Amino acid sequence: MKHNYLKHILLYICLLAGINSFAEDVFIDGICYNLDIETGTAEVGQIHSFMGDNLIIPSSVESDGVTYCVKSIGISAFSRNTWLSSVTISEGITIIKMCAFSGCTNLVSLSIPNSVTVIDERAFYDCTSLEKIDIPDAVIKIGLYAFDNTAWYNKQEDGVVYNGKVAYKYKGDMPENTSIALQEGTTVIADNAFSGLANLQSIVFPNTLKHIGSLSFGECRNLTTLSFPDGLISIGENAFFCCYGLESIVFPNTVTDIGRMAFSDCSQIKKISLPNSITEIKQETFKGCRNLVNISIPNSVRQIGSGAFSECTSLTSVLLSEGLECIESFAFSLCSALENINLPDGLKSLGIQTFMWCDALSSISVPNSVTEIGYDTFYGCRSLASVTIGNGVTRINDSTFEGCNNLTSVTIGNSITSIDSHAFYDCKLRNVLIKCSTPPIVTADTEPFSNQTLYHTTLYVPAGCWDAYAYDNYWYQFINIRETAMAEEVVSPQQAYTLMDTETFAYSVYDPVNDCIGTINSAGSINEDNPNHSWQMIEAGGMYFLYNLGAKKYVKRDSDGLSLSDEPEPIDVADGTDGIILAGQTGKQWAMVSNESLSASQAAIDQVTGIKAIDHSPLNIDHSIYNLAGQRLNAPQKGLNIIGSRKVLMK
Repeated sequence: MKHNYLKHILLYICLLAGINSFAEDVFIDGICYNLDIETGTAEVGQIHSFMGDNLIIPSSVESDGVTYCVKSIGISAFSRNTWLSSVTISEGITIIKMCAFSGCTNLVSLSIPNSVTVIDERAFYDCTSLEKIDIPDAVIKIGLYAFDNTAWYNKQEDGVVYNGKVAYKYKGDMPENTSIALQEGTTVIADNAFSGLANLQSIVFPNTLKHIGSLSFGECRNLTTLSFPDGLISIGENAFFCCYGLESIVFPNTVTDIGRMAFSDCSQIKKISLPNSITEIKQETFKGCRNLVNISIPNSVRQIGSGAFSECTSLTSVLLSEGLECIESFAFSLCSALENINLPDGLKSLGIQTFMWCDALSSISVPNSVTEIGYDTFYGCRSLASVTIGNGVTRINDSTFEGCNNLTSVTIGNSITSIDSHAFYDCKLRNVLIKCSTPPIVTADTEPFSNQTLYHTTLYVPAGCWDAYAYDNYWYQFINIRETAMAEEVVSPQQAYTLMDTETFAYSVYDPVNDCIGTINSAGSINEDNPNHSWQMIEAGGMYFLYNLGAKKYVKRDSDGLSLSDEPEPIDVADGTDGIILAGQTGKQWAMVSNESLSASQAAIDQVTGIKAIDHSPLNIDHSIYNLAGQRLNAPQKGLNIIGSRKVLMK
């Protein structure tokens, strides 16, 4: 009694110290039990000194007045015990672990209760006298070689070896182009049952099937069709890996678990229909499915595991589930054809190298719900042109966007506190919008931006934060720092422009002396570095605003035309045949002329009178061609171009 009291005191001390369980070994009737005092359960431990021939493993044992439920038979518990001739396992035990009875060469009789769900690897291996085995319906896993070299197994003939409701193994030689129909009543296909059978072409599953074991059809390279029955619950790890002949997979909605690497390197799969019953796509489940073109992730899925779709080189589009919370490392790495992917609201994290070397990915928007982006997440996405990072992310890790050499525009949310080494290295950035009032920490040795970015990129910072960035030990290196017009999250400021009347060719500028909008008739008076001449068209909340950088004010509509206001007032903007129409402005028509283009192609700018629609492309014309930013082009592009002093719309 005193011993029992002290034991419970010790348990209490362990719990206070943060230790989850307290266990001890006891011997009862010649059997070793490992007792878990916290859970009140017991496992049959390893012992080789049991001398009886008839073993009965009880459902419970008592020690020091405490009753423990026996739940499992431990690893190698009775391995190589040649005394045993019969074993009775009581109801309540659920797991027979690895090698529990292996090498019990005199074991003839075995009774397994309906409570057992797992018979692990080599559990009865080399029980050479065991002639009859009854496996209960509840068993969902039979491990590798669990019954190999038993008397029962050795007498099986060529074909599928059944054991009760379990298809355990295929024995013997398999002819070419073999088709197998498993017998009705089969509920489980055991681990490794048909692996490596290159001549297996098709298999018909019974309607009673519930579980397909690990490695069960691995490297069945000529298996071409799969039709899973309704009622199937789980598919084990590597179950169909390297089944090169499979072209499509449709899962019933009863499937709740698909093991890791279950269909990895099934290179001919073109279509996968996932069930609404799964919550996770596990590690490398569909890795290397090189002919898979698109995939729709069900709303039930909360997590996409590491490498789940990596190396799916034909994958062009992915529809992610609305309930998705986590995309783990490498999930879509080397998906070189992936053009776009919409990350859902509610997503919390992106693992390392998630989209590494997705060469066709053109844009990405990280929602505000994401708090973590791993390093190298978008490394080498060479078509990526624009990126928006939401307000939940606090750190941009090493090389997150390194090698995205067509990345020109980045918007960074307001919670970023640090940007790490080479985060945006080897990018051709032109605009960086950062919403943080306090400049993120960048140490001298991290160099998140290349020198070219520092010299040529416009850094947009929140209103009133110019000094904070211009005098920061790192951020001052940006040659061109400008304050943004609005502080709202949805602001997407564009390049600074000059507002030009397309009828009078007069330029509207801010007059700081009279605090009003004035006009300049000559482009020679335009100094692109003077913010009084620079305007931004801003979209926020589905509305448009016109903002003057010099006045730091918005355009307001009134009866006299254009005026300035401290408060944003939306302006209706529509594409017109003679430029941009600011609706409600007494019928005036305007063009937003890039400041940089004034010197590049002034002759063209001065003669803009309309937009001429062209219905064919390419256009063979000897005139110089410019985009609206004044950059000279080798050939017209879709959209507006300036050709021969006219705006031309290429379709």
